[in-house]
Amino acid sequence: MIDDGRALFEVIYERNFPDVWRFAFWKTGSREDADEITAQVFAAAFETRLRYSPERGSERAWLLGIAMNRLRTHWRSRARRLRRSSLLDEQPSDPMEIEAMNLRMVLAQLPREKQQLLVLRFSLGLSHAEIARITRSSEAATKMAIHRLLRSLKEKVR
Repeated sequence: MIDDGRALFEVIYERNFPDVWRFAFWKTGSREDADEITAQVFAAAFETRLRYSPERGSERAWLLGIAMNRLRTHWRSRARRLRRSSLLDEQPSDPMEIEAMNLRMVLAQLPREKQQLLVLRFSLGLSHAEIARITRSSEAATKMAIHRLLRSLKEKVR
């Protein structure tokens, strides 16, 4: 019998679905968009499942790398639905959406690359090595970028 990787993929899906969805939600602020992007990520991952190699990085880093590509496509293919001013006019009722909106407003002041580093490191708890793989950077450069970003945010908060 030929192993087509379906059993492994089911395990990978179950183990990583929450992180991929949460990442998509933080980046888009929309449950619908998070659902759509997460579905696209796992569809793309399923298509390439036989090429996945744990030696090249964790499954989570692999999936979040796919998510980053899907999010880039998402933002390129449609204009942002919410301008910053309309974001302030919305009155979400779900506590998770309120928290996400508040965090997005704070993070919106940072360049997108710096926002991404914070979300990957602190919202999803990825290691510096995993972030380096996703961002196509070295681990040392990733560590330094996060360190400098945190130092800068501390200074701004004061």
